[in-house]
This record gives sequence, structure tokens and C-alpha cells, in this order.
Amino acid sequence: MFKRLSIITTAGFAVFSMFFGSGNLVFPLLVGKQSQSSYGLAMLGLMVTGIFVPLLGMLSLLAHGKPGKSARGAEGEGTVWTYMNTLGRRPAWLLMFVILGLLGPFGVCPRCILVAYGGLKPLYPQLSLSLFAFLFCGLVGFMAWRPQAIIDWIGKGLTPFLLAGLSCLVFFGVRGPTPEGVLEAQEAFSLGFFKGYETMDLLAAFFFSGVVVEYMRAQAQGSKRQLLVLSLGASVLGALLLGLVYWGLVALGAKHALVLEGVHPSSFLVTVAQETLGSWALPVVGVTIALACLTTMLILVQLFAQFVIDSFPKRRSLGHSALLGTLVLCFIQAHLQFDRLEVFLAKILQVAYPALIIFALAMLWDRFRGTHVSAKAFWIAVFASSAHLFYA
Repeated sequence: MFKRLSIITTAGFAVFSMFFGSGNLVFPLLVGKQSQSSYGLAMLGLMVTGIFVPLLGMLSLLAHGKPGKSARGAEGEGTVWTYMNTLGRRPAWLLMFVILGLLGPFGVCPRCILVAYGGLKPLYPQLSLSLFAFLFCGLVGFMAWRPQAIIDWIGKGLTPFLLAGLSCLVFFGVRGPTPEGVLEAQEAFSLGFFKGYETMDLLAAFFFSGVVVEYMRAQAQGSKRQLLVLSLGASVLGALLLGLVYWGLVALGAKHALVLEGVHPSSFLVTVAQETLGSWALPVVGVTIALACLTTMLILVQLFAQFVIDSFPKRRSLGHSALLGTLVLCFIQAHLQFDRLEVFLAKILQVAYPALIIFALAMLWDRFRGTHVSAKAFWIAVFASSAHLFYA
């Protein structure tokens, strides 16, 4: 029993840390800042798309089959691949490339670098973005060189420090009155709901679940029932931790809305820490931000590199070259800056996110009702989202 709880805790911590990256440090604070006294409703909207929807994606994938670590698996039948292959082989490959590209070197990973840089910049004012990005990518590459140790790296080593730093900041920062906001109830809920899109956690859920369950399979020793129990336990624990931290960050943003006026989003947490605890807290917060970004970027870089390798099965020697190439792309994209990345990603997500939510629900329906409606539902949702974006 104790061993099972230990495995669930380690993997649950890893689930939390893999999801909790750059956008998760910025968007909840932004939601709180903009909603102010209506932050409770805004938090509810964020919970729907930032926690419930990614958990739905993980459960949909778990229900579909046996998760595997890679995009295709040893024989071309890994979980993510077979899950997406419902749409057809070529559309599945293209969709996976787009998702992993957005999560990896063309979206979330550069954002991780920029937010980590924003957290540590006050400690090292002379540190240039180029030098920091080079060092950060180097650290990620060093840790990703042994992919089999990623869950232990994250769950046992990095997450406890991350949670301790965030808990300390939230505990001291949520005291005091909240400024009166101007948002109506529907506006506040919509704000949180659509900011939850931009965390891109549903996209990550399809791939993170495979990594976690691969770790679980090694611990379950062939028992399918134990594999299911461990996987569900880790997923729920990770979601609960995300919910608690999101609530704290949204509340922080609301309480310190006036202080955050005119502050760049990547520096929100540092600004709140300095206002709440003073300059002595900057090292703690800077390291906390860097750890959050490091844990997420670590797994996303490895996933994109693995996808590149699996896309060329006859060239298995790609190995470390794919990892190095992914890190080089992350380094280059980081120089686009956070605001430009946010605008670029928002347009794509307005089409992709609703379609993938519908797809996850339809896959669950197919699994338990024996139907085959998921592909049609996905393409109808893509068409509807595209039309709405075009005419908006």
C-alpha cells in the first residue's frame, strides 16, 4: 500500500510539474489582475479549460488503449499515434506535428525560456537573453540525455521545491483587500475560460499521459488493474495540485492588481513577491519560476525530439541529433519575445482547442458506446471554429 502511494505521489507530482510551466505562471496572475473582485468566477472559467479539459484529454487517451512513450512506439502502434490515427494516417501525423511543434520549439518551450529569464533577470540585471537561453537549453539538454529518468527527475527532485516556493508566496501574498473590478459575471468567467486555452494543457495531455503511464507500467509489473489505478491516481493528484496553485495565483493577481499595472506579464510573479515579501524573496521566486519552466520544457523537448525520430523509423541514429536540433530551434524562437508568441499561438488555439475538446469527448463516446463518430465530430468542429474565427 505504501509503495503504491509513493508511486502515485511521485507520478502525480510529475504530472503537476509537466503541466505547470511558463503559461501557467503567467495566465492565472493575468486573469486575477483583470478580474479583480470577480476573480472567483474567472477562476471557475480557468478551471474548466485549464484543469478539467486537460484531465478529460488524459482520461480519453487512457480509455482508448495502452499508453506508450513515443509517438508511434516500437512497432508503430504507440497510444498517441493510434489515438490520433482515428482521423486518418496523414492527418494524424500532421496534427501531431502541429501540436508538438506548438508545445515544443515553436511555442511553449521558447515561452518557458522567456518566463524563466524574466524571473531571474532581477537577480542578474546584466544577464543577456541570448546567454541565458544558451545556458537554459544546455541544462535541459543535459537532463533530457537520459529520458528514462525524467519522471524521477521531476517527481522526486524538482517538484517539492517548486511547490514549497509557490506555497510560501501564496500564503503571504493573498492577505489584504481586493480592488473593486469592473467585469460582469459573464465577462469574468469568459476571461478565465479563454485564458485556459492559452495554457495549451489539453494539447500536452495527449502526450504527457503516455510518458506517465510508461513509467507506471514499469512499476505495475504487468498488472493491468494496478496500471489503471496508478495512472488515474497520478492524474487526479496532479489535477488537484494544479487547481490549488491556480487558485492561489489568481488570488495573488487580484489582490495585487494595482501593483501589476504596467508590468510585463513575464515579471508578474517577481513583482508580487517583491511587494509581498521584500527583495530577500527574489532569489526564491526566481528559482521557483525557473524550476517550473525547466520541468515543462524538459519533457516537451524530449517529446518533440522523439516524434522526429519516430517519423523516420529507418534512421534510428538520429537520436541525440534530434534533441540537439530541437534545442537549437527553441533558442532561436525564444528571441521572438513573449507578446509576439502569445498572439501567434492564440490564433491557432482558437481553431484547434475546441476541435480537440470535441474529439476527446467523442473518443470517450466511441469507446463506451461502440460508435465511430470521433473523426466526423473533429472535422465538423474544425470547420465551425475556422468559420467563427474568419467571420469574427
